[in-house]
Amino acid sequence: MILKKKIDDSGHRQDIDPKELKAIEDEVRIMKHVNHPNCISFHDMFESKEKMYIVMELLTGGELFDRIVDAGHFSETEAAHCFKQIMDAVKYLHEMGIVHRDIKPENILYSTPDPNSPVKLADFGLGKMLDIHGTKNTMVHMKTVCGTPSYLAPEVIQRKGYGKECDIWSSGVILYILLSGCPPFDQSLSITRLFNDILAAKYDFPDDCWHGVSADAKDLVRKMMVVNTQRRFTPEQVLGHPWMLAFNGGSLSKEHMGHLQVRLKEWQATRRLKSAINTFIALLRMSSSACAEPPDAATQAKILKQVHSDPARLEVLESSFQTLDRDKTGSVDVDDLEISLKALGVSRTHGELVQMVRRFDVKKTGSITFDEFCIMMGPGFYDAMSPGTAKVQEAELYQIFQAFDLQRTGTINKLELKEIMRRLGMEVSDSEIQGTLEQVDSNHDGVIDWEEFKAFMNTKIYGDK
Repeated sequence: MILKKKIDDSGHRQDIDPKELKAIEDEVRIMKHVNHPNCISFHDMFESKEKMYIVMELLTGGELFDRIVDAGHFSETEAAHCFKQIMDAVKYLHEMGIVHRDIKPENILYSTPDPNSPVKLADFGLGKMLDIHGTKNTMVHMKTVCGTPSYLAPEVIQRKGYGKECDIWSSGVILYILLSGCPPFDQSLSITRLFNDILAAKYDFPDDCWHGVSADAKDLVRKMMVVNTQRRFTPEQVLGHPWMLAFNGGSLSKEHMGHLQVRLKEWQATRRLKSAINTFIALLRMSSSACAEPPDAATQAKILKQVHSDPARLEVLESSFQTLDRDKTGSVDVDDLEISLKALGVSRTHGELVQMVRRFDVKKTGSITFDEFCIMMGPGFYDAMSPGTAKVQEAELYQIFQAFDLQRTGTINKLELKEIMRRLGMEVSDSEIQGTLEQVDSNHDGVIDWEEFKAFMNTKIYGDK
């Protein structure tokens, strides 16, 4: 459900921002053309004067990597089974003249909890319809930098124009992780160094991650993650590669890759902890009485342009905003803030919450849209998250540490971690919580102290390298 009209401070109803409405309409237009067993389905859309209801296929099986972590058995055969479905979806979309542009683990879901459930490619919010009949040359049609940094293709980063080939690179990153349990590029690097490594395709296959994985599997990754788009495989070539043919013929290894699950669990834990911490910092900024006044219209436009052209900045802000948007309406209101602040152990009166919303509600619609969140949080918030600045923000980090320390013992234990995640609406298993703790607990005493927390932030979250 999406609100088309919202109530401003004067009690008047205002229309949704035209840009937001166009983005929704574009996504719906794409979804209406998509009909494939490995793509999420659009069912219907209903509108009233004030609300828009979009009915999508219900997917209850969870994210791809979460399922792998929890699986009793996972082998090259299972990896190929998952990946074939992903590539079938990509092949179909490209034949339809559609590019997804945001292929990442969070957008690959299982339809149901059933062990034989199909995999579905979801979230076409960044999708682009180049040619619905798939007949035109689609090279160098797009220049907008969008997507998640770790999965961006080199040509997207270069901003010189790109086509559907970007989906193949992103799918190659997924395959790399499916087979090794870790990403191809160091996630703790600064964004500049990360992008430089992507532009140079600076990745390898370390033995501790790739031991026992077939040579054909590595070869397919190399064919997909190649900088030259003319040499990069097409979906048809991927599906016709010897590794995929071996899967079709039933000759791939069925040996359990337990080491992969361990590494994947650690990586997932770090990702979730990062999201939780960034959300806490956003809440602290929003609840600060020193929050800046909204900038003028020209500065607002400049900030939005900066944010939307910087995938790293956009990823941090989107993660925090989506966590704050508790009812998933696409905006953050008083009720959302009240629930989230309670996770911090912070109590605010209704009047104070209304004032918090008003400070961020640049367009006076009665709630905070993502663009408004970007305007008020964009430069300062992301700069605080950037590599090399964590030490400057030590006082703020200590507030986060104290918020996690629910029992006020000076340390953070497993139960506290799980409770914090629950309060932020993040469903995590006991094994994931254990993995999170182990990532931070360097002296292995079963709890996280302040020095361990700070060290983890500097190396794993902010990438102080």
